[in-house]
Amino acid sequence: DERTGRVRRFGGMVGAVRDVADARGGRLWVGGENGLVLFDPGRVRVVSRHRGAPAVMALAAVADGGVWVGYATDGLARLDAAGRLVAHFRPGGPDA
Repeated sequence: DERTGRVRRFGGMVGAVRDVADARGGRLWVGGENGLVLFDPGRVRVVSRHRGAPAVMALAAVADGGVWVGYATDGLARLDAAGRLVAHFRPGGPDA
């Protein structure tokens, strides 16, 4: 529940869950067909979730708490521990 930060239905937040990555401090990155969420102890942070959001296909946690995100159609992105975009490599290169 975005309002309360409590998990009521796990898969409902991102649609079908595609991958989960264990981050530092008991946090979990969860990616699915409708975006990405970060489960912090005691709260949920929606990083990207909306109709038409690129489907997350793969996640790889980074030692600093961030994550690499592999999208079905939008390339590869690196997010920091707060979910902010650090780098985004789109199909076809930077000018695509």
